[in-house]
Amino acid sequence: MDNLISVGIKIELKQTLNRNEAQNENARNYVSQVLDISDITFQAAMPIYGGHLVPLEVGAKYDVIFKTEKGLYKAVCEVVGRSKIEKIYLVELKPISKLEKFQRREYFRFNTNIDASICLISENEMKNFIQLLTFPEEYKNKKKTAAIIDISGGGVKIVSNELYKKNDIVLIEFNVMVGSIFKNLNVLGRVIASTTSDNRLDLREHRIEYNKIPKEIRELIVKYIFDEQKKILQKERG
Repeated sequence: MDNLISVGIKIELKQTLNRNEAQNENARNYVSQVLDISDITFQAAMPIYGGHLVPLEVGAKYDVIFKTEKGLYKAVCEVVGRSKIEKIYLVELKPISKLEKFQRREYFRFNTNIDASICLISENEMKNFIQLLTFPEEYKNKKKTAAIIDISGGGVKIVSNELYKKNDIVLIEFNVMVGSIFKNLNVLGRVIASTTSDNRLDLREHRIEYNKIPKEIRELIVKYIFDEQKKILQKERG
């Protein structure tokens, strides 16, 4: 096993897709942690998605991102076994490709439900916000209520009854619990897709990519996601 992979490091898994599925945006990402290592395989906690344990199938292949002390690395891994020790469900994975340095371009999306507000702004307003890191008082009346239904280090999916079109610029405000402290976040985003909600025809779902987000804000969001995943895992273990 490569020395970069060590017990305790976080991993992200995304099932490898065939050519016909390559454009499937709904392919799920999972998060887990390396718990044990042997010469050619490693064991990780069976991932949880939407509050439920996900029993990865033996023989399935996943793109796995390893969050090592030297940065992000990626390899294709095959599920070669499953087991249970006391109340912990484990998956055994075998790397079948070379471990390579990975430049993050996509992020694990975490299903959630966060109250938020959203405001359509202009290019000039965006530039002012970037320079001043504050938003003029008079624009607070433009904010509309919304809900974040999934979140990642790269963007959010928001439900609201507002109509936005692709490439609209929006300011999103929401709170997250990081550690034991509530953090109020204001992030700029650009709408990349907008569709009618599957659950309610009077609502719209907007996929929004962060725009010019400060590094420290992105790191807070990523930490929030992993904290929440950890809580779910601990709850599942009892």
